[in-house]
Amino acid sequence: MRHGVDIMVLKSTGYLENLYNFYIQHLTELNSVYEILSDEESKKVYLAALKGKLTQRIADFRFAPEPQYFLEGFLPAEGDIAIDGGAYLGETAVEFVKQGAKVYSFEMDVLNYQKCLPVADKYGFTMENFGLSNQEGEEFYNSNGYASHKGFGESIAKFIDLDTYVDRKNLPRVDYIKLDIEGSELDMLHGAAKTISRWKPKMAISAYHRPEDLWTLVAYIKSIRPDYEFKFRDYGSSSCDWEIQKRNILKKFNTERFVPTEWEMVLYCR
Repeated sequence: MRHGVDIMVLKSTGYLENLYNFYIQHLTELNSVYEILSDEESKKVYLAALKGKLTQRIADFRFAPEPQYFLEGFLPAEGDIAIDGGAYLGETAVEFVKQGAKVYSFEMDVLNYQKCLPVADKYGFTMENFGLSNQEGEEFYNSNGYASHKGFGESIAKFIDLDTYVDRKNLPRVDYIKLDIEGSELDMLHGAAKTISRWKPKMAISAYHRPEDLWTLVAYIKSIRPDYEFKFRDYGSSSCDWEIQKRNILKKFNTERFVPTEWEMVLYCR
């Protein structure tokens, strides 16, 4: 877009027609979330996200200027206990440590976990080779770097619900939760209901892996704690090592490493 190029995501007309019909079926829920959002910017971003998902034009989305998960007023503070769900390579956990938080970081994929261990040792946060879910157990998952997710695949991972983890580790409280766990966010919230009800932690939750994330996450959180405030932002970029980056194409055209996408929407709660 910076060079006058209109970026579009290639999706079939059948996919877009189904998505449109799905949104139409849930207009009541979408409107409810729109009305709940606490600032005008959130409402503009939310409407832009819906439009962009249907047109697949990157220019129709409304992207936020701050780093992902770091909206002012929704950050872990000095001395906070923070849960980092979906560590990947540990970058976000490091930033939370720099905010002064005591961080417990969870990574389901064993390869990502092993890469995170030296980072955790260096910066002093706790690294757990668990996925966060609605209950304790084991499940198959697909090992795919930043996009590893449970549900199918040949690898087996251990999962734990946050309420059990908090009790087992004797945590005095939870002040902050960040989630980016590839579509398992709602499952995790079900497994954290006691924690959320008791301490009302600030939260930054990925809200783009499933179409229904745009309303089901808010509805469930409100069912636990009706006094939550919500904001919505779209970061539209991926920090992953795409092949295009490895070929220095971005450097050649003097553009950013972060490529605009239809992903990376975050629901903020406090």
